[in-house]
Amino acid sequence: MRLQRDTRAAHDRLDAALARIDLGSASGLAAFLQVQAEGFAMLRAGLGDGAGDPGLAPGLSDLLDEMTAALAADVGPVARPAQVPPLSPDAVAYVTLGSRLGTRALAQRWAAGVAGSRYFALPSRGAEWRDLVARLSARPATGPAADRVTADALTCFSLFDEAAERRGLAGSTRATVSSAA
Repeated sequence: MRLQRDTRAAHDRLDAALARIDLGSASGLAAFLQVQAEGFAMLRAGLGDGAGDPGLAPGLSDLLDEMTAALAADVGPVARPAQVPPLSPDAVAYVTLGSRLGTRALAQRWAAGVAGSRYFALPSRGAEWRDLVARLSARPATGPAADRVTADALTCFSLFDEAAERRGLAGSTRATVSSAA
């Protein structure tokens, strides 16, 4: 799928930054959750209310609201993002639903460290992910609509990168957040 191929480097860069966090430590878990809270708040702001958008993935606004509420319960509310460009619902769904699968894998790996986190307890949404991938795969991989979804997905990843950079996590192979931080 073009979207996956064209966003792979951005996705890998973000994963590498977040992989440096020790989720087994309180400070590491807090840093990870704060990055997620800021990132998803920005995606939610970029999505807008979705009113009248036939392309809005079913339940995407509700999912983002559920995720941001869980993150707020874990780390407190984040400031409303100042300015986020309008984002394609499909791009937001791609990043959001994909993140749920990644979060599930992290929860299994770091079970003791993430116990009690409302965010990590949310369901993985695997069926919705598969439905989205099937729907996106059935569309033309080229053209203005595909270009917009791809560009907006890259913007979504960059919003998370910015949140990670604010914690010294992105762009540095030396950055590590652990109990020593």
